[in-house]
Amino acid sequence: MKRAQRRRGALRDNIEAAATAIVLALVIRHYVFEAFQIPTGSMAPTLVGESRTLVCPNCGLRFTVDHARPIASGAFCPNCRYLFGSEEIALSPCRSIPSMQFAWLQWALSEGFHSLSGQAHPFSASGGGNRILVNKLKHDFSPPQRWDVVVFRFPWAQCNRPSCPMFGRTVIPLRVTPARCPRCGGGRIAVTRPPGAAPGVEESRCQDCGWREPTRQEDARCPECGGPLVERNYIKRLIGLPGERLLIRHGDIFINGQIARKTGKAQDAMWRAVYDSSLPSRLPNFTAPQAWAAASGRVEQKDGELRVTPAGAAAARASFARPITDYTPYNGCDGGDIPVADIKVEMDLDLSASFKAFTIQIGEDENLKDQDRGCVYELRVAPAGEGRVSLGLAAAGVALGQPQTVDAGPSARLAFWHVDQAVGVAVDGQTVLTRAFTVPPEKMALDCTSSRLSLVVEGGELRATRVRIWRDTYYRHDLGQALYATPPDGHLISPHGYFMMGDNSRSSADSRMWGEVPADFVTGPAFVV
Repeated sequence: MKRAQRRRGALRDNIEAAATAIVLALVIRHYVFEAFQIPTGSMAPTLVGESRTLVCPNCGLRFTVDHARPIASGAFCPNCRYLFGSEEIALSPCRSIPSMQFAWLQWALSEGFHSLSGQAHPFSASGGGNRILVNKLKHDFSPPQRWDVVVFRFPWAQCNRPSCPMFGRTVIPLRVTPARCPRCGGGRIAVTRPPGAAPGVEESRCQDCGWREPTRQEDARCPECGGPLVERNYIKRLIGLPGERLLIRHGDIFINGQIARKTGKAQDAMWRAVYDSSLPSRLPNFTAPQAWAAASGRVEQKDGELRVTPAGAAAARASFARPITDYTPYNGCDGGDIPVADIKVEMDLDLSASFKAFTIQIGEDENLKDQDRGCVYELRVAPAGEGRVSLGLAAAGVALGQPQTVDAGPSARLAFWHVDQAVGVAVDGQTVLTRAFTVPPEKMALDCTSSRLSLVVEGGELRATRVRIWRDTYYRHDLGQALYATPPDGHLISPHGYFMMGDNSRSSADSRMWGEVPADFVTGPAFVV
């Protein structure tokens, strides 16, 4: 009798523990944290959707591409410009499978073991998108901030009936009736059904200022077939806040006429690799242009080391010879690349070498409409004796403050960048010098027309290793289509909306296309990948 009671007690305890765990999991998922999978590549390469991993046979760089588009167009290695053909990409492994043996198993499980018969490369399946955790509780205590990566409900609903001509198209705005008018803040909101509207579709209208907006109720149906409408979750970077006027110029974001500079965390996530000297060419018959070319003097590149030597008394000039554009290998060779002049260069500098001074120059043409010669941003480095080095910044030939002398020792990791109308210098990972300047958007060209990176060496040899170059994320103003061009006076965001954009700006359906996201549609920031 006692044994039966103990059995019933243990069974009851297990059921109660399981029920408690399920309830807690549901509560946490609904109110605190929720997991999402990235469906598309609009945030690539920060976050990727269904993708493939390519390993460059020339330099060994690993990078991801979209699972489908590059198969039709090919893709360049962003470091050495090796061209992957369509077939080479189609036979590439899944990004989430660490070895060919596991990939064979994945292929068999997803396609059936019979699919292995006659397959020379059964590991060519694509991988799923990144999975993220979203903090759903944070925005209850603090509003989202610019440059946050957030998940939100897509503000349009889609027809889910495959036989309908409207299948997959964004047809009905998904919006609840607001308690107060997003334009004037008034509380007199009338809800009516417009003549001929689909079932479940009404219109909210402010009786004070005349603001109006279609509203989708819970029982809304597709106006074409009457079928169900589906909701979707999107993830983008928050760019514009309520009440702001947002303008895109020269790849940068301007808010109310002022440049919007990224936070340090956001900027670190948005640098895109262009070149790494520690990944030298391995293929003897590879004919891509050398990374560095000598305009004067002599340039040597060997085993990851770069040497620039003047010829006689004249200074030596070495220019980076490969394009620095907004090309994104994730999209394949989709064309229409735009030069990017927001650049960061980093190198291990041998200060025991014989050079008298050297200058890193980052140049861009037609940055200012009234400045035909463009603008050059410079960092001049000169040994100052006893393990110290002098650093001076300039823009368009004008010094940006006084040079600064810092301790460096016989060698130093030096970084110089120009981004968001500011320049900066770091030595051994510590920022030692920054200068910001202001160019109003009306003096900015819509797009950058060229970018240049050069090293000018005076009075001896410069030796540098681990030379790396990055470019900033370049925001496009038009999505490549005039229909979605930024209005001349910018996007005006309502007091209750947010402007969202993807990091893969040249291939992202975002607020440039379908407008702002209502504040009550924001789920929360992504905090774990």
